[in-house]
Amino acid sequence: MQLFFHPNIESNIILDETESTHCIKVLRHKVGDEIRILNGKGKLFNGIILTGHHKKCEVGELREIKSQKIKKTVHIAIAPTKNHDRMEWFVEKATEIGVSTLSFFTCDHSERKKINLDRLEKKAISALKQCHDLWLPEIHDIQPFEQFISSMNNNEGKYIAYVNADSSLHLLQASKGFQEHLILIGPEGDFTDEEVKLAININFKPVSLGLNTLRTETAGIVACTLLNT
Repeated sequence: MQLFFHPNIESNIILDETESTHCIKVLRHKVGDEIRILNGKGKLFNGIILTGHHKKCEVGELREIKSQKIKKTVHIAIAPTKNHDRMEWFVEKATEIGVSTLSFFTCDHSERKKINLDRLEKKAISALKQCHDLWLPEIHDIQPFEQFISSMNNNEGKYIAYVNADSSLHLLQASKGFQEHLILIGPEGDFTDEEVKLAININFKPVSLGLNTLRTETAGIVACTLLNT
């Protein structure tokens, strides 16, 4: 069954214009039809369409039918690529795999200084409905690298994927025994030596994602997959 999204499910809700259009115009639901709505916070509901308007579809008689706990906390922090489409693809796939949090940062070799946060959140919602997961990842706006890593003090496992790292420690080995993970994925020009030192000084472990040199978005997907294993 097609899923719909609303972040705050109470007694009655009104789907936003995008969801209402898809429900009424595309799928041709009508008053009295039962639909399923997820809130992105681990819960799935049944509801009945009360008003079949293509811009403001009202849903009532909401009943929780499923809840889901987060298995692991996986936080991917990444330098966005110059091509925004590749970041959108990354957000979609990371959501499907089961990332908990996505953050973006700028560093010395960054190719992009801004992101379209609203569009990325919509891509994540679409991916969540597609894969029928119940947890929408938190997506944080872009900030400077040093500012970001300095604020990350409480994670159990903190890693930096560094192409030129002397350490041969693979991410799978480094992450054993932890339930909370944060990994830094650099730009296509990689992190500078100074950035790596800054991260190591606050307890980020340099890790390998394998033998091949990966594109930024590919590295993010590999890391997300390994940390969800």
